[in-house]
Amino acid sequence: MIGCCLILFLAILDVNLVANQLPKILEEFKSGEEFSWLINSHSLTSTMLQPFCRKLSTIFGKKLTFLVSILIFGASSVLCGASQNIQWLIATRATMGIGSGMIASMTFIIISEVLPYKQKVFYNIVMNIIFAIAFIIGPLLGGLFVDYVSWRWSFYMNGPLSIICIIILLIALRKFGKSSENTSTKLKEVDWLGIFLLASGLLLLLFGLNYGGNKFPWISVTILTIFGVGFVILMFFGIFEKIFVKKPLIPTSMFKDSSIRAIFGCFYFIGWIQVIVIYYTPIYFQYVRLQSATQSGISLLPLVSSVVIFCAISGTLVIKFEKYKWLLYIGSISLIGGGFLLSTLNLTTETLLRVIALIVIGCGIGTQFILLIPALRAVKKGEKSGMIGLCNFFRGYGFIFGISISTALFDNHILSNMKNTQNYPIKSSLNDVLSLKNIRQLDEEQKNIILNSINNGISTIYILCIFVAVMGLIFASFLKNYNLRNDTEDNNNNSNNNNFEVLNEKII
Repeated sequence: MIGCCLILFLAILDVNLVANQLPKILEEFKSGEEFSWLINSHSLTSTMLQPFCRKLSTIFGKKLTFLVSILIFGASSVLCGASQNIQWLIATRATMGIGSGMIASMTFIIISEVLPYKQKVFYNIVMNIIFAIAFIIGPLLGGLFVDYVSWRWSFYMNGPLSIICIIILLIALRKFGKSSENTSTKLKEVDWLGIFLLASGLLLLLFGLNYGGNKFPWISVTILTIFGVGFVILMFFGIFEKIFVKKPLIPTSMFKDSSIRAIFGCFYFIGWIQVIVIYYTPIYFQYVRLQSATQSGISLLPLVSSVVIFCAISGTLVIKFEKYKWLLYIGSISLIGGGFLLSTLNLTTETLLRVIALIVIGCGIGTQFILLIPALRAVKKGEKSGMIGLCNFFRGYGFIFGISISTALFDNHILSNMKNTQNYPIKSSLNDVLSLKNIRQLDEEQKNIILNSINNGISTIYILCIFVAVMGLIFASFLKNYNLRNDTEDNNNNSNNNNFEVLNEKII
């Protein structure tokens, strides 16, 4: 299981490394306008692939599927490091997302079937430790790469480490042979058209959100056409899945339960908040406070540490009191309070106030991880894996739309200031405004104009977090109070398996 643990660690670490490296990467390629694409290229492919991993593993075999996912991750990571332009990096990040999403799902599938029941409990603890270490050290390690080596080496290192994982797993997974299923028959069962329609519709919406108000006016024919076609494709996808597909990507039967609909809504909104906090907080530290990437990583420690700590505390409290709704309420209120506190940060905010704001929002994010407990209780035993996939699915699309809409707000705020502020120091392009090199060359007065503009844009995004957290609180109020007590040994076994399944929700 060493190979599984190592590759899982690398997949989790990647997300947190990149979050703190983005300002440097965007400056090097002079591509501040492509901020959201660097994130969404990875998130979209990762989210799309996770629900199909179990199907792929039955077609091609678990061993081959897992090894191919590691190969895709490692090779794409090396290509990311070798990127010569932003388009290259976006494309390779998209491919890397395929590998990351498959690794997250296949690690869960492999360990669930390789290990006897008693060892699953131990590996549940091991995986939680891996998650905690990667989540905490990721931003700091990313900053160290940027300041003392190069951001490229944080990608290069995944190549040889992935090869080591493949060698270990080739030996460890010898008992897993090829799938006995008929490959051609199983391939026909995959809803390829549904995948294409969903991906196409979402990509069009993302294009509209990224280029509206930036490259084209919001009410231009181009943007309105892109949105219109995107919505039509998604509507057709919904009709096609409901009427013509026997095994749809998103089973409509689950949506009949109001509590399950509420769970999906909660996952969607927490995805919004997670991605905004993970990616825009380093922007605050490196732009508004002009910290180095390493200093930014240190400043983020209260956030990442509190997420891990409150995740552990909330899980322990649920086990002890067998109640969860009150913790979700506390978590939602913490998200609202944390969003408000973060929105008040500025160029001169004291360190103590920054730390408090990060701990409060970290408490809210960490507490929300218990959402998978009522999610697993809401479905039958045979539907639990599907439920995990759907929860990740909605959280992933919360990531995608959260970063797209927040970036659109941020970019349009800066562009508005460039146009309407008479003495705005840089009026050439958004990329020039978001160049740290350009900002540092300005005199103090001009520098403060730019930094205040960026800070106000970030504050607007954190205010958006407040409204999203309120929506999450409303959806949480519709959750049922499921019985968490197990009366039989069999249920106890299932419960511990479910505890292991929770790891799959926390990974990517």
